[in-house]
Amino acid sequence: MNKKILALLLLFAIVLASALVILKDSGKALVCFDDGVCVKAEIADTPEQRAKGLMNRERLDGDEGMLFIFPDEGIQPFWMKNTLIPLDMIWINSSMQVVHIEHAVPCVKDPCAIYDPGIKAKYVVEATSNYTQLNGIQTGDSANIQFSLDSLINKIIGKS
Repeated sequence: MNKKILALLLLFAIVLASALVILKDSGKALVCFDDGVCVKAEIADTPEQRAKGLMNRERLDGDEGMLFIFPDEGIQPFWMKNTLIPLDMIWINSSMQVVHIEHAVPCVKDPCAIYDPGIKAKYVVEATSNYTQLNGIQTGDSANIQFSLDSLINKIIGKS
């Protein structure tokens, strides 16, 4: 009986290790909205990552973006300093509802415009320009965040 349990545990460990290798996608999440529209997002969950954001990026594919995760829900203003491409910004509260959307343009000279939703949010998604319009995403829509296995493990062990 003990040999069978050990064999099962060994098999489980091998399957788990294989899954970790196959699913390795560090720092990524899938942010989905009503009608199944999703953004493949890099995660910005440290002060440094949130400050850098998508600065100096020359392009972003149609379904790619960045998910900003804040430690607390609050007013989360953004600007486009050193951002080279226009973006849609989607603010999401802790109840996973879209609470505000902005169509932001690169800042060409100081002072840069501040995009302030005036409403509390826990998450902000930056996506390609007109993503929300092209995909029918509106204030009040639901959102769902699916983290990659590796990013979840990093969160559990406290590694960013």
